Amino acid sequence: MIRLPSVTHSFDENQGVTFLNPHPGAGQVTVTAPASPAQCAPGHYMMFLISSDGVPSVAQILQIRAPALVAAAQEAPTASAAPDAREYLQVYAREAEVARAASGTGVVVGITGTCPYGIGACWGGAYEALRRLDGVALVSPIPDVRDSTAEVFLRDERLPALDTWRSEFRRIANGTYELRGVEVSLDGFVVLRDDQLTLIYGTQRTAIPLAAMTAAEKIQWDHRTRSRRPLEAAEEQAYQQLAAAYGASAASQPVTVTGPLEHSETGYVLSVRQFTAG
Repeated sequence: MIRLPSVTHSFDENQGVTFLNPHPGAGQVTVTAPASPAQCAPGHYMMFLISSDGVPSVAQILQIRAPALVAAAQEAPTASAAPDAREYLQVYAREAEVARAASGTGVVVGITGTCPYGIGACWGGAYEALRRLDGVALVSPIPDVRDSTAEVFLRDERLPALDTWRSEFRRIANGTYELRGVEVSLDGFVVLRDDQLTLIYGTQRTAIPLAAMTAAEKIQWDHRTRSRRPLEAAEEQAYQQLAAAYGASAASQPVTVTGPLEHSETGYVLSVRQFTAG
């Protein structure tokens, strides 16, 4: 008997073979299953008969059930065990707990995985890699499957260490995921400095230049097409609208600016995807 395969990331965690002692009879062969689940784990198997010449037959699929399950099925053959809803609620409770505990900068991280089933099915490795990035205090346990993103919270109002995050993430995840980019929502005041629209952010009054967003910067991902989601009309116009609303102001009104964050030799630049008045 060969256990049915269950392959993910080029590794079959379900593999196993069990050799049975046959007892041939008139026109039939009788075999007895191993006595202990430790010798033959419950599950579905392909059962082969092998001739004296070593030629296998076409397999028959059979199921080995644990003794407790067999007894339960015999006692209540029509009963169906409903899953415990509490098990499914635990992750949402954890997500709410993370949101309550978060006090630092929130960062949305775009993640592209090699897993063909998307980030929802292959989330564990990415979650562990995010937890270990420099400056990360908390990771939301539920990723955004639609956009292939995850949310992390930093220890304080610092900005993400983008210079090292990409290499750290790839190394920790062993190349099975790529960090596509990050997006932040920063509260501050917009000023015009040397003809450059700039956000004054945080208690340290960090000056972050603002820029119009391009389609290549959008971190939201379409898993089906394996490409970034296209810019919407409002996103294309966001920078111009922000400049019209705040570019000539005296920085008296707070604003929240959301968009992709990049880092270069000259410092951080925040592209404007959307903004809201504070």
